[in-house]
Amino acid sequence: MKVGYVRVGPDEQTHARQVKAIRKQGCRRKRIFVDRCRGSVPAAERPQLQEALAMLDKGDTLVIWRLDRLARSLTDLVAQVGLLKDRGVALLSVSDNLTTKAGSGKQARRLFASLDRFEKDLVDERTKPGRTAALAQGRRGGRPVKLFGDKLELAAKLRRQGSLPVAEIARIVGVSAPTIYRHVNADGSLRGKTKPVPTDPPPEPMHS
Repeated sequence: MKVGYVRVGPDEQTHARQVKAIRKQGCRRKRIFVDRCRGSVPAAERPQLQEALAMLDKGDTLVIWRLDRLARSLTDLVAQVGLLKDRGVALLSVSDNLTTKAGSGKQARRLFASLDRFEKDLVDERTKPGRTAALAQGRRGGRPVKLFGDKLELAAKLRRQGSLPVAEIARIVGVSAPTIYRHVNADGSLRGKTKPVPTDPPPEPMHS
């Protein structure tokens, strides 16, 4: 069974484009759940996402339009994908043209390769109101939103798993290898922290 999830940002006029793309994947309209909120809202605080997750069983697929519709940060995305995998549920992202159903290393690499676009989409949504206000006041540009901490957390998790070289982790996360060596220990802990970043984050509470 396929269950669809749509998140509509407060500045978006309609969700028709997302719904249409998800329905083309064979998802019935009554199984598509829609939240209207910013991407920064945690999964546990999205009622329609929780409804969608509650409907999923082992062997099912959660269909989304784009990765930034599901998670609020890089680390949150990794956590959400991990929770779905633990339940035997696949994730299909239509615009990113990827699925975790195959469970192969190639699919995993494709997923992480999409993180750069995912981050840019989140940054664009978060900074759009500020840019609009600045332009209205005759100003341009401004300091970009930094997600450096999220990148380090993700790099720490990947290094903790021990399956990828630092150079590959750097490419996936979008920072230089020297930056990872400078901030992340070999055991997956961040410099200045005594405990390694856990490989599997605790699940978020679900509401039926």
